[in-house]
Amino acid sequence: MRLKAVVNYFPLVCISLFFFLSLNYYLALKLLPGYTTYDIKRIFEIGMLCLIALYIIFSKEQTERWLAAFRLIPAIARWALLGIMSCGLVSSYLAPMTMMALVELLTVLLLFVFAIFIAANFLYQPERYQRALLAILYLATLTFTAVFFVVLANHQWRLYGGFPGFVNIRFFSQFQVWLLPLLSLPLLQKSYHKAWWVIGGLLSGLWWMFVYASNAKGMWVALIITALLMLVMFRRRCIKWLSLQIILALFAGLVYFILVHWLPSLLAEPTAASTAATTAHSSYFSQTLTQSSEPRLYLWYQAIKLFMSHPLFGVGPLHYAYYPNQYAAHPHNSILLFLSEWGVIATLLLMICGIWAAFAWFKRFNIAAMARLDISKKYWILALTAALLAGLSYSLVSGVFVTPMSQVMFVVVAGIAFAKYHGKATSLSVKASWQSHCAFIGIVIVALVLQIGINAPIVKTLPQDELKWLAKSNFEATLMPRFWIQGRIGVD
Repeated sequence: MRLKAVVNYFPLVCISLFFFLSLNYYLALKLLPGYTTYDIKRIFEIGMLCLIALYIIFSKEQTERWLAAFRLIPAIARWALLGIMSCGLVSSYLAPMTMMALVELLTVLLLFVFAIFIAANFLYQPERYQRALLAILYLATLTFTAVFFVVLANHQWRLYGGFPGFVNIRFFSQFQVWLLPLLSLPLLQKSYHKAWWVIGGLLSGLWWMFVYASNAKGMWVALIITALLMLVMFRRRCIKWLSLQIILALFAGLVYFILVHWLPSLLAEPTAASTAATTAHSSYFSQTLTQSSEPRLYLWYQAIKLFMSHPLFGVGPLHYAYYPNQYAAHPHNSILLFLSEWGVIATLLLMICGIWAAFAWFKRFNIAAMARLDISKKYWILALTAALLAGLSYSLVSGVFVTPMSQVMFVVVAGIAFAKYHGKATSLSVKASWQSHCAFIGIVIVALVLQIGINAPIVKTLPQDELKWLAKSNFEATLMPRFWIQGRIGVD
């Protein structure tokens, strides 16, 4: 019985370690010395997804739960999802580098497995997983906040354009956009202990401060669009929640001004020696890449051009990075990324599923329905809606679906939203057939074997290969992160 309890906590431990290690800059580099922080996060992502998938197929109970949750997806939507993955498989086969295309395809598949896993366990054990996941997110955000302020203090309270552990500030914003609406949930619910209110209030305020610090214009636009859409869809039902976000944002703005503008002005001007020391310590902000100022229009144009040359199945998953350009390994637009790499058939199927899901969501949680919900579920619905709207809006001008932490956070939010939509597990009593069990386990095993088999040799020599690639250009080449930090594929 005790062993079973330990095994039951295994997936939560995996999720905790992923967030904790990914957001702990110092510990991550000690665990994987020589690797960049971007590559470390990708390695942690692959590891967590593989461990969760193994846990599901080795647990009969978890396999049954997963299949039961999967059956809640309408049959026509399941066929559409099968069509999308089939198009991805054909596209991968036709791509110049089939193995690299499969890496992206398999990552998408394992992320989907993880999303349904989250949904299934929220359906069966809503209170346990709800509080456990919030605790995990709070631990992770608290860890990053502590690291951030240690680094900031070491830099005489001057923000030097980077966030510890993120090679680009935008990569942090892409993760933050999914998480930010969830952090304040305990503040609006009396059922939580006062400690949750204190921690939630501090972390929410500080993470709003990070929005100012990142200076991500796309994120600000996404948050404003989200607030307007929330008012249109939920009207007075979301006023309290929105008011709290505004208060937190104003508090964060004041803290940001004090810490980053006022406090440094009180300190003595740095001497030449301290300036040199500050430069030497810039590694604490990770290997920060120069933020591209070139217009996204060229990247969008290239995506359209690639789509026009391969309209049905695209150029292949991950293969926007195969065709050279001087700016980035992805088009900074989620629709154009999918259209250029997966083709028109998969993109249309995906958009139809997305539009259908949006209509179903707002039909289920309309203004009248929100009035009948209990306080806890009401604020969860508002927070999840805000996270999805903000993330999807931001993905139209940024690589939200490209970076590892953003991918995982999106899947967590989507999985919880799926569970909240369907309510409790009262309708999951019908067991799946043995054929369904065999098919699911077989697909997962093949995905795991291929994902590990393809990536293990790459990861083994990744730091050396990236240094060799940079050395060929006398270290003047620009890194273009995609799957790995050197995101270009098909180059020696």
